[in-house]
Amino acid sequence: MSKKKIDEVTTDEDGKLRMSPDQFQYAFAELLKRMPAVVLNAKAVDLKANPVTPGVGERVISADTWHKRWKGSGDAAADDWYERTLTPRKDPIDTAVKANEKRKDRLAAAEKAEKWVKKMKNLKKEDVFEGVIGAGVEGYKGGLDSKSAKTKRRIEALRPKVLALAEAIDKLADKTDADREKKMLAARRGMIQIGQGESISVEGTRAPT
Repeated sequence: MSKKKIDEVTTDEDGKLRMSPDQFQYAFAELLKRMPAVVLNAKAVDLKANPVTPGVGERVISADTWHKRWKGSGDAAADDWYERTLTPRKDPIDTAVKANEKRKDRLAAAEKAEKWVKKMKNLKKEDVFEGVIGAGVEGYKGGLDSKSAKTKRRIEALRPKVLALAEAIDKLADKTDADREKKMLAARRGMIQIGQGESISVEGTRAPT
């Protein structure tokens, strides 16, 4: 948008600006460029609670209040989230599979817009460290506990495939360096096949999955 279009902005009888959405978008983008950098990830000990006083509040609530309301609403919704997640209206796996094309379209759009790269550039190392500190050792253990049953089922399904691969590898010659190199390559390819959910094939040996 050219500067000329911004110059064309007029005011109403109250002195307020009259501008199109495009003009506002341009002007607001220029305003954002001129704003000073904001230091994020302040230490909790540095935060001060705002006193509750009568009167008209700020045009936009303080960061402390904003954060407090975000945390409070999230905590209050925890039980509801738990109940709703365990009683979905539709099969979540089937729903996810049916939405695959939409997922691919959104992923392609996100890649084209480089959303991941832009998000990474906006992060600070403190974002990672504070997340780890917030979760703590118990949070890490809790994550393992929440995945334990699913992981055990995956291991039970994986073990016979790994065993079949090992038995197939054992049947390969290993007298020369070339033989041993082939065994290493076969093992690598076999694990890739397992990861992709395929049946295992090692040098003509096919094992059931």
